[in-house]
Amino acid sequence: MNKNRRNYIKENGRTALRKMSNKKSPPRFFDKNGKSCSQAESIGSVYKCWSPIYCEWGNEVTISCGGLVLKYAPYGMDEADLITYALAKYQAIKNPRFPSMLQLLLITSEFSHEDIAEIIGVTKGAISKWVAGEAYPSINSLLRICKLLHAENWEKHYTELSKVIELERI
Repeated sequence: MNKNRRNYIKENGRTALRKMSNKKSPPRFFDKNGKSCSQAESIGSVYKCWSPIYCEWGNEVTISCGGLVLKYAPYGMDEADLITYALAKYQAIKNPRFPSMLQLLLITSEFSHEDIAEIIGVTKGAISKWVAGEAYPSINSLLRICKLLHAENWEKHYTELSKVIELERI
């Protein structure tokens, strides 16, 4: 139990904490451009919610994308940053970039898919799934690919690909 939670319980009691745990503000809906809109034309909503862990109000965003409803509630992120993140996540899910980025890396290298699979310790089928967009590599596999294909500046490529994967993963 963290300090904020202990202090809140001391001042207000456990019952007050339980009552606050389900509190949320009315949602503010936004469209593909991040502008306020009605619920019918929205891709998501942002609202304030009470965090029983931190015992204070925080922001939460919900994104609706192709039948999926994704929630994201980081601590300490303001509403504008949450909407920016939600729009980037929505675009990444709708138009994945990782398969084409990986395919470009593989085409420009002197290695075949079989060679790369053998060197990094995966099957050729795994690489085919990554290029087709059906799956994503593990952290270790991505690191090995970047070190193999870009020995001198692998960190830059690893960071860029990791960010793209993080946005595209559901």
